[in-house]
Amino acid sequence: LHGREHSFPTRRSSDLYQEMRVYGKKCLALLLAVTDFPKKAEFLTTASARYYLYYDTVKNAAYLDTAKLLANMVLHTGRKFNNIPAILDAYQAISAVYHRRKDGTAEKLYNDSALMVAKKNNYNRQTAGAYQNISVYYRDRKDYRNAALYADSALPFFRAFGNTSMLMGGFVSIYKAHKLAGDYKEALDAYEQKVSISDSLLNLEKTQKIKELEEKYNQAKNEKTINELNQEKEIYTLQNRVLIIVSVAVLMALALIWFYFRQQNLKQQQKILEAEQRLNRARMNPHFFFNALATLQQYALTENNGLTLATNLSRFSNI
Repeated sequence: LHGREHSFPTRRSSDLYQEMRVYGKKCLALLLAVTDFPKKAEFLTTASARYYLYYDTVKNAAYLDTAKLLANMVLHTGRKFNNIPAILDAYQAISAVYHRRKDGTAEKLYNDSALMVAKKNNYNRQTAGAYQNISVYYRDRKDYRNAALYADSALPFFRAFGNTSMLMGGFVSIYKAHKLAGDYKEALDAYEQKVSISDSLLNLEKTQKIKELEEKYNQAKNEKTINELNQEKEIYTLQNRVLIIVSVAVLMALALIWFYFRQQNLKQQQKILEAEQRLNRARMNPHFFFNALATLQQYALTENNGLTLATNLSRFSNI
């Protein structure tokens, strides 16, 4: 339901109508199941508006019949529950249908009814809308004085409602009515008011767009800064890891070098020790032999025992 009101597909009318019938039936089936009446009235009114706006494009009278049917459903239920906003929306939708059917009497009747109910219940938007619709009614019939009168009457209610876009639309209606009526001063004043509001809205829109662009720029800048910081952090972490690995490698290399030289030193010391031991043994052997021979000589002289001498000689040879 909530599509763009004035933008429709540029296809053949028959194809569009068939598609509208399919989606319209699905839409109505869902709407009939809604139990919340204010929401239901809102959706039905929106659906009614879609149908008579489609009629503006394809000029198929069946769309107006459907639009009027949906608006009458809203009007009937609105009266049943005394829901004033629903009644006013239904009056507006039905008057729009009769406007397109060129039935001025019925169009004026529903616009007058909307104006009366809206003013009585202090609904500024609907009151302004009813005045504006009646102004268009008189303008279409070239009654420009009454058109200007009703357009002027709508302005206070547009101001009270406080919607800038609708207020600008009110000044457009005043400008058109007074221009056609020949009241060029009033038309010029209304046009200048319209331009002022339009410029104000344009400036506001520009300001909002600039603000949005600045926010996007700052966001992109912050994201870029964050990415750069993350990259720097990753680089710093990688550098630390490389430094740790290099440090460990250097320490291991130093440890291996130390171990190698220590082993070499131990081997050298072992060789020196062995050489000293061999040297000591070499130094000690002449004395040993001399003592041994002297002992054997003593055995030979004192004991005169050949067997003992032979045994000791055998032991000495084993040494």
